Amino acid sequence: MLELSNSVLAALAHNPGNEGCSAVLELLLEASASRLGYFGRLEDDGVLVCAVGGVDARPAGGRLARIPGREWPAIWRSCLEQGEPVCANSVSVPAPSVPVTLRRALVVPVCDGADRRGLLCLANRENPYSAAELRRIAAAVQCLGPVLSAWCDQERAEARRRDLERRLKLTQFAIDHSPGVVLTLDPSGRIVYANKTACRTLGYRAEELTRKNIRELLEDGSRRCWERFRDELSKPAALECEARFRTSAGSPIPFSVLAGRLEFDGLELIALVCRDISDYVAAREELLQALEKEREATRLKSEFLANVNHELRTPLNAIIGMTELLLESPLSGEQREYVETVHRASHDLLEMIEDILDLEKVEAGKLELRPETFDPQKLVDNVAGLFAKSAREKGIEIAVACDPALPPSLVGDSSRIRQVLVNLVSNAVKFTPSGHVTIRAECLGWRDSRAQIRFAVEDSGIGIPGDKREMIFERFSQVDGSPTRSHEGVGLGLAIVKDLVELMGGELGVDSEVGRGSTFWLTLWLPAAAERSLGPAEPAAAEPAPGGGRRWDHAPRVLVAEDDAVNRKVAVRLLERLGCVVDAVADGRQAAELAAERDYDLVFMDCEMPVMDGCQAARRIRREPGPKSQVPIIAMTARVMKGDIEACLAAGMDDYVRKPVHLRDFRVVLEKWVRRETGLCAVPGIGHPGQTGPRSCGEDSGAG
Repeated sequence: MLELSNSVLAALAHNPGNEGCSAVLELLLEASASRLGYFGRLEDDGVLVCAVGGVDARPAGGRLARIPGREWPAIWRSCLEQGEPVCANSVSVPAPSVPVTLRRALVVPVCDGADRRGLLCLANRENPYSAAELRRIAAAVQCLGPVLSAWCDQERAEARRRDLERRLKLTQFAIDHSPGVVLTLDPSGRIVYANKTACRTLGYRAEELTRKNIRELLEDGSRRCWERFRDELSKPAALECEARFRTSAGSPIPFSVLAGRLEFDGLELIALVCRDISDYVAAREELLQALEKEREATRLKSEFLANVNHELRTPLNAIIGMTELLLESPLSGEQREYVETVHRASHDLLEMIEDILDLEKVEAGKLELRPETFDPQKLVDNVAGLFAKSAREKGIEIAVACDPALPPSLVGDSSRIRQVLVNLVSNAVKFTPSGHVTIRAECLGWRDSRAQIRFAVEDSGIGIPGDKREMIFERFSQVDGSPTRSHEGVGLGLAIVKDLVELMGGELGVDSEVGRGSTFWLTLWLPAAAERSLGPAEPAAAEPAPGGGRRWDHAPRVLVAEDDAVNRKVAVRLLERLGCVVDAVADGRQAAELAAERDYDLVFMDCEMPVMDGCQAARRIRREPGPKSQVPIIAMTARVMKGDIEACLAAGMDDYVRKPVHLRDFRVVLEKWVRRETGLCAVPGIGHPGQTGPRSCGEDSGAG
């Protein structure tokens, strides 16, 4: 028995690995006179990797077989499960891996302690196997358990090595042929590896790159990218930045660089994966240039519109001012008709200018909302009052219907809400030959202290065809755009209304039937005011009698600075009509000098003047010592863009009126800024409840 064990060990010693299994099996087949045999190790997945030998195994004998557990005979399973040798002399089952039948078999488990490491099966001897032979064979192979364990460990290690080698080759292939540049650096920045793409892209051989430091490849402006990588790579997350590399020819290439820290054999390395973003950078530069051109075009358009607005408003100021003065003078019926026609036409032109400016503000994103507390009932009444005269002249009844549940005070941009309603009512009066126009306001409900308010303008006019209802809210669109249309206009009013309502977060719609009339409606969610402290009062709808309004104990002393002779004369005449004593000058320097010499209750300052403009003059007046520096200064400006108004206020002006300036605009300014009892100026910012900041005194005059 000892001799057999020594022979088995010697066979394994001289033939390691799979060849040793075959040698051991041949030895045991001969010692037991068996015709078929299996000997091998158990894999972790339950597969028996074994040598197959013997006469019955030919011509497949001597090969290595992999026999999964599902193909094992029952006696194999029993042997391995129980860990005991099995002797079976009366079986008849198919032999695994070879086309013969197992008739007799000795099955011995090969163990290393309690672990099953392998299996030996000797079968198909001519004579039955004895128990003594089973013990002899089992004793001979027990010494093989530790050997098979070591062999299994070695095979697993070898399998892992082969797998790792395969993966490394695949990884190396992927890195070498990656479309991105891959560099490995040591902590000092020296390149220790460069893939083929790096060599091809940068124009160096691999041995040339591995003699360089990364700083030699980076452009000056990109070297801080490396410093950042080096300083922050102690963090676990990868870092990313944009950097420019120089090729061997000196050409810069922009890359998106992803950096990560590696540890290899105790060495700390830095891996850079760089993606060429030349196309992206070129597209970005092209886009930035296009955006810059667009911004410049927008700036030029805004500047052009501001200049056109200024140049149009200046003569309009004279036309409207003079016609207002004429209308208040004794005229014959025919003369009054002529003057009223000019007055209406100038207002129509002014409305077109206002619409174009509002459209430009919306498109440029410069139209801002200014929430304030207001009374919705008074706002609706005021809008109705503005059209009372024109509606009466057409024989149209104009009415107001307000819901009793309407909150008494709300917070919102009343000026823009009023502009929307004025536009809708103007259209209703224009397109209603007879019948009525009704302005409605109602509260539809509440949500989180906000009321849903619905305003509606209902008319009995000509109506709108169903296929035209969407297009009427488009720019420069009209229901009837033919040369023979009966109503004039440029088709901007409803487009601006839609933009304003959407800017306020509301919804706009129309219900209409041809021949029966239309209802334009809008809904807004508006917060209820905490208390009833309303903002600046809406201007009166009807014009007081000439020279009417507030009276002062002493005539207010007013200075007017206006370079245009006609507009200067208009301002002087209108202010004199209101009972003021007026001095007039043609430039800002004269205004500043006169304001330093005399006591004025109010200064009206044009913004664009020769010698010294209005803002420079305002700053000079504010630098004067004593109370003369506190005189209220009101800008008279045809420039009404946000930046223009802010420039006036920043220069020290207190308020502003928009050209063309009406008699009622001057009246509102005087009542706001001049005290009735003494004719002295009001202290800026005091005595105006609800005022949240400087606001155009003529802004709600209905001129636009």
